[in-house]
Amino acid sequence: MKDKFKNFYRGHKSGVWGACIGLTAGLLFVLIGFWKTIFLLLCVAVGFLIGKIYVSDTPLGEKMRKVFGNREDDK
Repeated sequence: MKDKFKNFYRGHKSGVWGACIGLTAGLLFVLIGFWKTIFLLLCVAVGFLIGKIYVSDTPLGEKMRKVFGNREDDK
């Protein structure tokens, strides 16, 4: 059974992820409502973007690391 799922997943990776995201979004809409779900997704997107900028080699990323510290320097 495990091997069948692995083979299916390899062939349909984007579909499996899309189904998981759709299921999660649907559950959130039903459980907490439309606007709270939209707000939650917006917060996740903003957090993702901030994280991407923080690890980037752009001037803004370098400024963020100076302000918030760089964990790699602590090692």
